[in-house]
Amino acid sequence: MNSINLYLVVLLAFWGELAPVFGQKRPEKPGQCPGEQPGMAGICVVNCEDDWSCPGAQKCCGSCPRDCAIPVRERSGRCPIPPQGTVTTCELRCVNDYECPWPKKCCKYGCKTDCFYPV
Repeated sequence: MNSINLYLVVLLAFWGELAPVFGQKRPEKPGQCPGEQPGMAGICVVNCEDDWSCPGAQKCCGSCPRDCAIPVRERSGRCPIPPQGTVTTCELRCVNDYECPWPKKCCKYGCKTDCFYPV
C-alpha cells in the first residue's frame, strides 16, 4: 500500500471516530437502565460517557456513579405526551418500567418522571 492510500485510510478512520462528536449524537441503545444504585459518599466514578462506550448491549446508566449496566426491557406502548403548556412538579418516582405496577410505564411527563398508562 503506498503512502497516499495509507494516509487516506488513517484519515477515514480518524473521521469515523470524530463524526459522532460533531453535529450529530448517536442514538441510545435499546432498553432502559435498571434502578439507580446508591453511590459511595464523596466518590463519583464515571466509567462511561454514553451507551456506545459500553460493551455489547450494555447502556451507560446513572449520574453519580455512572457505569455500564445490562438494560431492562421496556413495556409495550408509548408514553403519553403532555399537552402544550403543562406544568408539573419535578419529581422522580420511577427509573424504569419494572418499578411501575402492570401495565404502566415509567414516563417523563414534563419535569416529572412517574408511572403512566401507555397510549
